[in-house]
Amino acid sequence: MKSERLYINELRLVPNKDLYDGIQDDEILYKAQSIEPYYFTPGTAFYSWEQKNTSSGVYLQNEIVFSFPGPLTEAIAAELNKTGAVVAYSQTDRKMVMYRNDYFGNVKLVPEISGALDKTQIKFSLSSLDVL
Repeated sequence: MKSERLYINELRLVPNKDLYDGIQDDEILYKAQSIEPYYFTPGTAFYSWEQKNTSSGVYLQNEIVFSFPGPLTEAIAAELNKTGAVVAYSQTDRKMVMYRNDYFGNVKLVPEISGALDKTQIKFSLSSLDVL
């Protein structure tokens, strides 16, 4: 079962260097307040999740996707690869923190990047037992 898209108004990318093992979502939200919002093309950012069934049980595949005009530059790629958490604010005032798959946060966020000369799309995904 796949969720409907929840559109995002604002994104903040929290660098790995600002995080530590066991950090909680509330503290990540607090740290994100001092970070500039990340630019994306309005109307292209959304959150969705999909329920997956395995022999071990059920888990959720959470995704935050956004795009911006133009090609990917080395500077943008470096910034995206240093992202440790994504904080998203939806159009319905929901706050979401994409950081860890479990208490220990043992899976690093890795951006999936695709695009062309006129547009670049970024997707952060994370498997977990909970919806963001």
